[in-house]
Amino acid sequence: SVDRLEVAANNATVGVAITQSGTGDILNLYDGSTEVFTVVDGGHIGVGKVPGDSNSFTKALDVNGPSGSAVYVRTNASNTNFGLVGHYGTTFYLRNQANGRTQFDTNGIERMRITNDGKIGVGVGTPNFSSFGSNTGGLEISDVNTNNALLVQSGTNEFYFANTSSANYIWGDDNVPLIIATNDTEKVRI
Repeated sequence: SVDRLEVAANNATVGVAITQSGTGDILNLYDGSTEVFTVVDGGHIGVGKVPGDSNSFTKALDVNGPSGSAVYVRTNASNTNFGLVGHYGTTFYLRNQANGRTQFDTNGIERMRITNDGKIGVGVGTPNFSSFGSNTGGLEISDVNTNNALLVQSGTNEFYFANTSSANYIWGDDNVPLIIATNDTEKVRI
């Protein structure tokens, strides 16, 4: 019986090529009798399961674990500088294990940032709340057009905190009162 497969190559061409011209799986790896890695016809990849893509993606990576699963992205094999996308029970995780920011970009431009101390900036790279007497957390929204808004929406009801270059707004789109309260007690009703 064969107990291992080794391929050594020292050239500028492909070391190993697997060509599947039919409709069967391209690659199946087993640990004993348990299939642990699969590349199915068409290129979907499954880790711990046969990949099942119900969203019609052209290619999908489907990772499964009996009590949870994760994909780790590391810097230089570090145990502390890594990112994780995972699922455990009913909880979805997006984690930066390092003491750094988590950044969200679209079209090559930073759009949102969560700093290492929990501040959230949308359209601003360095959220700062020091003008409110505290710089311990919150949400800052900024826009290059100098028209900024925080929208709170429930169904078709909309409420804005907004500013432009000429005014600041607390704006309700609906025919309901604006209530200001402190210590869980209403103080002002407009």
